[in-house]
This record gives sequence, C-alpha cells and structure tokens, in this order.
Amino acid sequence: MKFQKLNLLAYGPFTDHALDLSHDSFGLHVVYGPNEAGKSSALRAIENFLFGFPHITTDNFLHPNTKLRIEATLTDETGANHIFSRKKARKNSLLDEENSPVQDERFAEMLGGLTPETFRALFGLDFKTLSEGGEELLLSGGGLGQSLFAAGSGISGLRNIVEKLKNDQEDLYKRNGKNPQLNSSLKALRDLKKQLREQSTKPQDVLDIERQIQDISTQKERVTEKLRELRKNRNRLERISSALKTVQDRQRLHAELAPLAEVPSLSEAFRENLATNRIALASEERSLAEQHKEQDRLLALRSAVNTPDELLAESQYILNLDERRQRLVAAEEERPRLAAQQEHSTRSAQEMLSRLGSSASLDEARALCPNRQDRVRIHELGGKLTELDARIEKTQSDLNEITMRRDAALQSAKALPQPFSLGALAASVEAASCQGNLVQQYQDATLRLKSKEQRFEEELQRLPLWAGSDPAELFQLTLPLPEQIQQHHKIQEQHSTESDKLNDRLHQVTENITNKKHRLAELQGEGKTPDSADLQQARTERDQSWQRIRSALDHSAPLSPEESTPLASGFEQQLLRTDEMADRRFEHADLVSQKAALDREITLLTKQEEEILARLTQQQDQQILEARAWNALWEHCPFTPLSPAEMQDWLKHLGNLSQLYADVQEQLRIQQSISERATRFKEEIRACFSSVESCSQPGSTDNLDTLLSLAHNLLNENKEREHQQQHVQLSIQQLEQEQSKVTRLLKEDQSQREALAAQWSDALTHLGLSPVSTPAQAIAALEDYTDLERRLAELQDAKAKLSAQDEQRKEFVATAGALCRRFFPEPQHMGNGFDAVLKDFGKLVHQLRTIEDASQQLKVLGLSMQERHESVQKLRDERAAFCEEARVDSPEQLQGALEKGLQKAQLTLELKGVEEQFSEKCGTDDPAEFTAAVLSANNDELHTELLELGHQLTELEAQRSNCEQELGGLKEKRRAFDGGSQAAELAEQAEQARARIQAQAERYIKLSLASSILQHEIEEYRRTHQGPVLNKASEIFASLTLSAFSGVQADINADGDPVITGRRASGDLLDVSAMSDGTRDQLFLSLRLAALWHYLEQNPPVPLIVDDILVHFDDQRSQATLKELAKLAEKTQVIFFTHHQRLCQLAKDAVSPQLLRQHEL
Repeated sequence: MKFQKLNLLAYGPFTDHALDLSHDSFGLHVVYGPNEAGKSSALRAIENFLFGFPHITTDNFLHPNTKLRIEATLTDETGANHIFSRKKARKNSLLDEENSPVQDERFAEMLGGLTPETFRALFGLDFKTLSEGGEELLLSGGGLGQSLFAAGSGISGLRNIVEKLKNDQEDLYKRNGKNPQLNSSLKALRDLKKQLREQSTKPQDVLDIERQIQDISTQKERVTEKLRELRKNRNRLERISSALKTVQDRQRLHAELAPLAEVPSLSEAFRENLATNRIALASEERSLAEQHKEQDRLLALRSAVNTPDELLAESQYILNLDERRQRLVAAEEERPRLAAQQEHSTRSAQEMLSRLGSSASLDEARALCPNRQDRVRIHELGGKLTELDARIEKTQSDLNEITMRRDAALQSAKALPQPFSLGALAASVEAASCQGNLVQQYQDATLRLKSKEQRFEEELQRLPLWAGSDPAELFQLTLPLPEQIQQHHKIQEQHSTESDKLNDRLHQVTENITNKKHRLAELQGEGKTPDSADLQQARTERDQSWQRIRSALDHSAPLSPEESTPLASGFEQQLLRTDEMADRRFEHADLVSQKAALDREITLLTKQEEEILARLTQQQDQQILEARAWNALWEHCPFTPLSPAEMQDWLKHLGNLSQLYADVQEQLRIQQSISERATRFKEEIRACFSSVESCSQPGSTDNLDTLLSLAHNLLNENKEREHQQQHVQLSIQQLEQEQSKVTRLLKEDQSQREALAAQWSDALTHLGLSPVSTPAQAIAALEDYTDLERRLAELQDAKAKLSAQDEQRKEFVATAGALCRRFFPEPQHMGNGFDAVLKDFGKLVHQLRTIEDASQQLKVLGLSMQERHESVQKLRDERAAFCEEARVDSPEQLQGALEKGLQKAQLTLELKGVEEQFSEKCGTDDPAEFTAAVLSANNDELHTELLELGHQLTELEAQRSNCEQELGGLKEKRRAFDGGSQAAELAEQAEQARARIQAQAERYIKLSLASSILQHEIEEYRRTHQGPVLNKASEIFASLTLSAFSGVQADINADGDPVITGRRASGDLLDVSAMSDGTRDQLFLSLRLAALWHYLEQNPPVPLIVDDILVHFDDQRSQATLKELAKLAEKTQVIFFTHHQRLCQLAKDAVSPQLLRQHEL
C-alpha cells in the first residue's frame, strides 16, 4: 500500500491543502515545512487518516470537530487506486469516493492488519525514537538479542521493560524473603489463624452486659429529653428578661412616628438635588444679565458707523479689492529686485555675445543659438568619438601585452621535462591503497592473533577437569546435550529439595514428640488422675460385688455369715472407690482431656516419623540411582563429572573456548591473507619500476610501505610534469585566441573612427567652429549658447513683470479711489496718488471688518441668550416639581418640609433596628403575646425562677454524666468479653488475606509468564533473524559511518553473552559502550532499517514515516542516510518530514531524480 495523494481538506491550520505523493514505484518524498508551517499537523494527519481521529484532538482550533476531513488516494498491492476520506465520528468515520461508509475490515486488509501501535512502532521513526534507541544500546551493553528485537519490533525501552518485569516479580515474592508483598501476606495469614484459634466466646456474660447497656441507654434518653425541655423554658425566660428596654423603645418610636404619617419621605438625594437646583438657577440668571449688557455694547458699536448697511452690501466687492491691494503691496516690495535683474541680465548677455565673437544686438542674439536637434547630435558624436579613441588606445596596449606573454609561454614550454608513462604503476598503487595500510594491518593482525592465542590459553587453563595438551581433542569430545544436563540438574535439585524438606519435617516431628512427651510428664507429675481404663476396671469390680450380694439376697447363692460381712464391707469400699475415681475424673476433666489429647498426638506424630524415615530411605536410593545415571552420561569423557550445575558452567566455559578457538583460527587466516596481498603488491610495483627508464629503482629489501612511498613520489612527480605541460599549452592556446580576438576588435574600432570623423566635421561647420575642434571645445561652446539663451529669457521675464505691475497700479487707483470717494465725500488724505488711495482704502476695509465682527458677535450672543432663557425655565420647572413632591405651595416652604421628612426618615431607620432586636428576642412567640408577657413580667420573680431552673439543669447534667460513665464501663466489658465478635473480625481479615494472596499469586504468575515469554521471544528472534538482519545492518552501518566502520559483528562479552559490536576497517571490534552518541544512533538506525528490509521481504509494503531524524548528523552522514532511505524507497514508500532547508538540497544532491520527490507545506 502507498499514498498517491494526501489532501488536508480541513485539518489543523490547513484548508484544502494537497500533497501529491504519486510516483512510478514508491519513491522518497521529502516534505519541507518551516517552523509553524504545520509539519507536525501533517504528520498527525497521516495517522489520523489511517486509524481515525482520537476522541480529544488539538487540531480543531481552525475547523470545528464536525468539519474535520482528510482525503487520500491509496494504491493497493494489485495496483488499483482507491479514494477514501476520514471524518471525526464515533463510528462510520471512513468513507469511500461516494461518501458511503467503508468497513474497517476492508481497510485493515490494505494495512496488512497493522494496529495504530504497531504502525507507530514499525513504520514511524523520529528523532526521539532514534536517540532512545541509541541510549538503549548503551544501557543494554549491546546485548545481541535485545538489540535485534528492539529494532525489529520498534519497542523503545525494551531493557527497562525486562528490568521492570524482574523487579515487579521480586517486589511480589522472593524465596526466603520477608518484605515482598506475597511473603508479607502469607505471614499475616499465619498470624491471623493463630489468633483465631485463641479466641473463645461467653454467651451468658455478653447477654447480661447487653441488657444493662439497654437499660442505662433508656434512662439516659429520658434525662436528655427533660434537659431539652428545661433549657427551652430557661431560654424563653432569659429572652423576656432582656427584652424590656427593646419593647419600651418600640412603643416610643411608634408614638413619635404617628403625627408624621402624612409627611412625605424625603430622601437625602432630594435635599442634594434641591440645593443643586438653587445654585444652578442663581448662576444662570447672573449669566443672562451679563449677556444683556454685552448685547447693548455691540449695538452701540455698530450704530457708530455711517451707512453701515450700504457698506455691508458692498462687503464682498471690497474684500476682493483688498486682496488685489495686498498683491500690489507685495509686488511693490519685489519691484527693486526685478529692476536689478533686468540690468544684470542685459550686461551678462552682451558679455556672452562678445565671448562667442558675435557683433549682433540683443534682439538678434536669439536667432544665433543652435536648435535642440543640433545640440543633441553634437553631444552624441562627441561622446562616441571620445569613447572610441579611448577604446582604440586600450586595445592597442592589450594587443602588445598579449603578444609578449605568448612569446614567453612558448619559451617556457620548450624548457619543461617530458612526463613518463606510468598507467600500470598508478593502477597497482591504487589497488594497494584501497586495501589500506597492509603493513600496519599485518602488524595489528599479528598482535591480535597473539592476544587471542594468549586469551585462549588463559581460558583453557581455567577450564577444570581437562589436562590434555591438544585443544582439538577437547572440542572432539562426545559430550551430553545441554537439555540432558538440565534434566539431570532439575532431577538432582528435586531430590535435594525433597530431602531437605523431609529432613526439616523429620526434625519438626521429632521436636514435637519430645515437647509433647515432656508436657505429658508434667501433667502426670501434678497428681495421679485415673484414666478411663482404671475407672472402667473399678466399675467392673463394683458390679461384680453387687451381683454376688444381689444373688445372695435373691437366695440364688446364699452366703455364710463369715462371707457376708467382708463382702458387704468390700462392696462398700469398691463403691466409695468407684465414686471417688469418678469424682476425681470429673474434677480433673480438663487435665484428663489434655492427657488423652497428648497421647493421641504422640501416637500420630510417631507414625508420621516412621513414614518420613521410610521416605528418606527411598529418596536416598533414588539419589544413588541418579548419581549412577549422571556418571554414565559422561562415560566417554576422560574425567569424572562434577555436579550438573557445575557442568553447565563447564559447558558454557567450553562454548566460550570454542568461540575463542574459532577467533584464533579466523585471525590466523586474516594474517595470512594480509601477508599474501602485501607480497603480491610488492612484486607488481617492482615490475612497474623496472619498466620505467631514467628513474631511480627501489632496493631489493624495501618493504611495501617504502615501495608505495617511492611509487607515490614518482607518480606525484610525473603528475606535476603533466600538469605543467598541460598548463603551459593551455596558456599558449588561450593567448593566441585572445591575440586574434583583440586584433579583430582593433581593426573594427579604427574603421568606425574614420566614418565618425566625417560626421563630426559636418556638425562643427553648422556650429561655426573649426572642423578640427575637439569634443571638449564643442561642448564648451554649446554651454555658452545655453547660458546666453537663459540670460535673454531672464531679461524678457523681468521686463514683462514690471510692465504688468504698472498696469495693475493704474487700475487699482481708479477703482479704489472711486469707492473711497463714495463713502468718504471729503478726502481723508491729500492727493490722488497710489499711496493716498491705499491709506483711504485701508480705513474703509477696517470699518467694514468692525461692522462684520459686531454683527457676528450679536448673532452668536442671541443664540446663547436663547439657550440661557430655556435653561432658566427648565430649572424653575424642576423647582416646581420639588414643591409638588414635598406637598408645599411655594418654594419658601420647601425647607420646613425637608426638615420634617428628614426627621421621619431618622425615626423610621431607628425603628427598623429596634424591630430587628425585637424579632430576635421574640423568636417564634406571637409578638403581641410576647410584648404583653414582657410588660407584665416581674424581674424578681423571673430571677428566682431562672435560679431554680439552673439548679435542676445541673442535677440532670450530673445524672446524664453518670449514665455515660456507666455505659462506657459496660461497653468496655462487652469489648473484653466479645470473643465471638473478635473471632468473626479475625475470620473476615483471614478471608481478605486469602483473597489478597490469591490476587498477588495470580499477578506473580502472570509476571513470571510474561518475563519468560519475552525472553524466549527475544532469543527466538535473535536465532532466526540474526543472520539476514545483521548482514543487511552491516552494509547500512558501513554506509552511514562513511566507511569508518566496515560493518557490525556478533561477539561474546566477558560474561559469555552474545553482544553486537562495530567492526572497523582494520578489523578491530569496538564495543557499543566505546562508541560516540552519534555512532550509536547510526548503529540503531542501521538495525532498524535492516529489520524493515527483512519485514518487507515477507510482508506487503507499508509507507515509512520519518520525522527529522538527521538533526545531529553532519552533511556527509545526512547524505549517506538519505541514500539508504532512497534504497529502501525502492521497496516501500518513504515520506521524510523536515523543517531544515539544507536537507532538501542535500537530498537533491545525493538521491537520483527518478526516486526523489520534494514537497513544501
């Protein structure tokens, strides 16, 4: 199964965002997203689509739960495409292309039956998982089984799981332990059983105690009820005694409030609002009077001006004319500057004409200036001519320099030595270099061989029972299978355990017999107590005597006088003895019972002792047979075996020796292989040297390193010769090409210069300059003509402005003078000149502005006075409303009404507090009856009655206290006699202890089974997957470490356990603990990828989701990892998420475009 398309329709920060994951096969898809772009959301979207949304999701911050939707196009094993969409729902959350629900079983088949947890463990790989995997390798010491199982199953923290199972087992139960839970529970159950046997019950005593407790409890209840009634009566009398002042105040306040019943209740807010109204009304009336005065002043000011209405009618015309006056005044200030400018421009223009050699007047000067087209043409031709001259000069200089450099390069090429033909030597050196430092490898291999041989000899010396000299004979011995040894070990352990148990049991039984015999002797020493046999014998003799006497009385056997007296006396003695024995047995019934019980127990224990001795004898016979069978198992070995446990260690030691022996043989093979390769390369290099003439030959005793050094020197020297030759030839070729190119450019520039010179001469003729004038001279002449045009334009502008000012002054004097004469019949200033008219017109404008300002102020003041009148009327209406509320006819009566209202409010507030006190004193009594009782009460009588009630309460309290003390004593006795109750509690505790033991035992069994199954599965996985997974992991590890390691290899540690190690290129093995953090991470990644390769060989493909695992990898190792992921992408789809831009470029450089697809969020 693989993704063709993932469309985040409404998920997290995405809305209708699609990722096109299509590819001809599977492909490596690198998905780049900067921070906050939604990379984590896209990762969660894949899992949510495959297995459904969680009940609580954090990806609904933009789209509500009901709108969340993810769509994807999937390709199954057959190559068919399917479109599914996932919504957030409790059921039927997966829909097909037609929005119909899809059965979970159908979708699960496409996923190969993977659960969310399994998918996350096998096909989800992030930086945290990688770091934890490397740390797990370190903590487990590189254990081979755990490392392979953790990488293959994707389970993180496997070592912690194994350790936790072991610790949980030891926390529950430990043999001969005391503190573990199950050990403690078993001891508690034994203690409870012992206490339960010691308990006994006395029914009659318990019944008597219960009867007394019932009687005293009833008495206590009667006393308590009487106490309750007396306290209630005392409380009522105390309330009556303390309520007299409250009742009197209540009556007084009601009497004072009666005359004020019709007075309206005026609040404090009424008083404040009334005061505010008075202040505001006074302020508004004062402001209105001041506004009337201002109005009169403005009217007087306006009437002081003659014909104000006519003046106002012409106001707009006058104001427009005033603006013209202001512009004229400003122009007058500018007039001297314009005159000076006119004179300066005239003088400058005449000077420029003189400099240009022209005798024309200023009016004729404008026709002499060249037009714009001529100016542009001269500028363009002058610039091109200057640029072309500079370029020709530079080109000629470059050509001279290139020619000199070419001649020098030709001379250098002739002086250089010629290179040798060293292809065969280079190939031999390259082949030898690929093998590494063979001399050092040989020395290292020799040292490792000696070390392994020494370690083998040391371990062989430590092996007990073996005295031979040839190790091969040791490894050819016919030895029992480990299962046989384990079986004998179990049998002998069972025999030993059973014997120990029987001996312990025999010791206990023997000790019990001795103790019980000692106790029986103590009971017999306390006095002779007839047993049942003695009593039966005495009764038999008594009955026989009685039969003889009865026979005599019946005359069936008459007695002689001599016989009757002793018979009667003997019968009487026998009767007394029998009765005495019966009385003694009755008096010592407990002692007799104990003796009988001890006799029975001694008999039973003696029988148990005989049975145990018989079983011990049988057990010893079985042990002898087992010893013979054990020795027979080793009959083909030249030694007598030790115990099975010791022989198990012996076999384990022998297995380690076998591995060490194999290591020695392998190391010997490696040493010989290195020696052979070194010899072959020496011969090849010597042959290459002999084929080269005119070079120094190596010595006959030189080793491979010396030969390689000489070869490298010769190759480097030859390479330098080749490089020098190539460099000089390349320089000559480049210089010749440049010489040809520069010559061509020089000819082109010279031809272009001749054509441009003709155009330049023609342009200068139109300007009146010599044809041989330089561009700089022509440009200077053009600048002079430009300055002349500017001066002529300034002169014309100054003349036009002065003429216009003269016309404007004449027009203003005529218009403004007529207007002033209209409103001022008599001239205000002497004359009709411009200055006199300006002064008269200024006075006219001043009067106009005065009238307009006064009219505007009158208008504003009228509006303000109208608003003020309305405000005064509103305040007077408010004061009338206050009078109505206070129920008075005029504002002058408001103060008196306000004082009465305040008095009523104070009395009402006081009455409210008194009423609250009265209600508290009255309680649940009727208020009228309580008031009457208070007013009619006599304080002296109340005091006497309260004292009497106090005495009665004290006596009743004492009675109740005595009842409680008696009850406490009786309950204590009941607890002392409550053997049956305590026995029941002990029995219940025992049942709880049994239930707890059962639960703990079940958990211990589950933990033991889980630990055993896990260890078995780890070992089974190691056994079945070690070969293919390690081989693939070795290949990947070499790639990820850039050949710093040649692979991984299984080894045996000092404890004899299989571990995984890194194999360097030199053949040295490096433990996991000696690796750096980064190398351990790469080792775990290699195992994980190798396990995926192995999985995909037997199962359908499932996409691998990788999340930024290269955070701590450098660029080279990141590229190596991306290459390995690309190889895996040929078997299944790989989706790699990252927020590092550089990884995208590294992937582009390292991975084939046919496999790589890049996406951006």
